[in-house]
Amino acid sequence: MRTHIDIELQQLAEVLMSNKVGGVVAIDPKTGGILTMVSGPNYNPNDLSGSEGSKNFSRMQLDVSGPMLNRAIAGRYEPGSTYKPLGALIALNEKVITSSWGYPCGGRYTLCGHGKPECTHKGGGHAANVRLAIANSCNAYFAHIYRLTVDNPRYKNVYEGYLHWKEYMNAFGLGVRLGVDLPNENTGGIPDTVVYNRENAGHWNSCTNLTLGIGQDKMQTTPLQMANAMCVIANKGYYYTPHFVKEIEGETERDQEKLGRFSERHDVLTNIPDVVFNEVIEGMSDVVKVGTAQGAQIQGVEVCAKTGTAENYTILDRQRVKLPNNSMFVCFAPKENPRIAIAVFVQNAGFGATWAAPIARILLEKYLLDTLTAKSKLDSARIAGTNLMPSYFKRLQYKEDSIRAFKWFQVTKDSSYIDRFSQINVPDYSLPHPHNNKTNHNLPVWMSILSAALLPKSNFENLHSYTA
Repeated sequence: MRTHIDIELQQLAEVLMSNKVGGVVAIDPKTGGILTMVSGPNYNPNDLSGSEGSKNFSRMQLDVSGPMLNRAIAGRYEPGSTYKPLGALIALNEKVITSSWGYPCGGRYTLCGHGKPECTHKGGGHAANVRLAIANSCNAYFAHIYRLTVDNPRYKNVYEGYLHWKEYMNAFGLGVRLGVDLPNENTGGIPDTVVYNRENAGHWNSCTNLTLGIGQDKMQTTPLQMANAMCVIANKGYYYTPHFVKEIEGETERDQEKLGRFSERHDVLTNIPDVVFNEVIEGMSDVVKVGTAQGAQIQGVEVCAKTGTAENYTILDRQRVKLPNNSMFVCFAPKENPRIAIAVFVQNAGFGATWAAPIARILLEKYLLDTLTAKSKLDSARIAGTNLMPSYFKRLQYKEDSIRAFKWFQVTKDSSYIDRFSQINVPDYSLPHPHNNKTNHNLPVWMSILSAALLPKSNFENLHSYTA
């Protein structure tokens, strides 16, 4: 069996994603062949063989960092601003804006009454037309054109307009399984009107979910889906199902049937005129030339791209904790006759231009030029040597392990496993004070601490209801 994997590109991507959480996918837009797929954190397959194989498997299954989760196809992330080229295409094709349409952004979107979302720029000049809005990633611009799209008077109401917008999302491959030749592909998430009806008693409007226009709210995508969406733009409306297998030696008729679906071209948005695609593609080129991703420039190669930075939170010790932003970058190159499309997602790493964009640029250089510039060699060493594993994982791992220990004690009355948690020393996160419960004074130290910090109040049995 032969695959589309470029082994040197794969090795480079794995090195760049070491000690990081996220995913990288690179696809050949002309075939759908997957050139690179990396999920972080990774693991050594050899650890699952030999006498220690079962033990290592159990350890990795219980690791909160999820080394056995293929985040490239099953990690769900808000795409953030990497969605904006898709939003521009839809608005232009629906004719709710023209390529010269601008928005007078003063630093935040005010037409829904709450001044959100905010924008990193002030002064309407940065969003004077579609290309500038893409290049400068104006949040207010894209929130508004989302509203114009779902409020389009061509449709009876916002519910019908939203469903039409959702059809576009599914055509791009978001909210559906693409059919990659791997198990456990996730659909991501593009919510149906049922979700908003349920949450708002059937009464909602385009302000309710306007941050869908900047790739947030309830939108969830996988790195594979966003790399494929770049293929749709690069090909001006079509894609091939992403796949690894190129050919099978001595393939049978049955093999040909299975592989045949990967050579089928999906003309999902070829009805959109080339002039519309060209406008968005030029905007993505401007992102690299003069916009938010100038660090992704490659001499002699015109790169089309979009940066993304998405805020995210978690619930830890019953408190909503703001985590570092997710760093995202999507691109294809060269602009004319594209040969590669890439999506890079690095969880809790910061701005898209800081980490994800350099990773993508290095991979582009390696694939298109078969070499790395001096700058990229330095960046490769810096990125590969940087540990961006989220610090809260230590606290979360401690909690998960100690809860399992306490459940084990409940079942067996064996406290040997739980004794290790008597002395609490977890870096970066301190435990909350025990609840004001008189019964705690008569309990062993470890049980008192667990009951206060790790379990729901007054209900040790309801362990599954606690959200970490």
